[in-house]
Amino acid sequence: MELKLLTLNLHAWLEENQEEKFQIIADYIYKNDIDIVTFQEANQNRDKILVNENIREDNPSLIISNFLKKMGKNYNFIWDWSHYGYDVYEEGLSILTKHPIDSSKSIFVSESQDVKFWKTRKTIKAEINLGHKSINVFSCHM
Repeated sequence: MELKLLTLNLHAWLEENQEEKFQIIADYIYKNDIDIVTFQEANQNRDKILVNENIREDNPSLIISNFLKKMGKNYNFIWDWSHYGYDVYEEGLSILTKHPIDSSKSIFVSESQDVKFWKTRKTIKAEINLGHKSINVFSCHM
């Protein structure tokens, strides 16, 4: 089985026309039938409304997966954050996939676990079910 993978640093909400850029990313994923995407700097504003556990309404993976859903493709994702960026953003990581996610995990990989310290880092892991086998996929930003 051939898998199509994409990794991208979103630099989310730190650039102009961000939602338009999210749409361009969703279009690329759709047109190229990407299996698995890992995002870094998938930031969300800490003051936005929580819509599901730790996911806020401006979460880039949520926005991109909703664009894909409107195009007729369902993508699952996991997301977690490691520290505050620019004092307002929960700087996060994400794994987005069109395959089922069987389990996920997030762990600190830095000595610091202080979310107020910009050098605090995590990695996330998704166990992705490909039908005939499962694979582990990681996203990190060091």
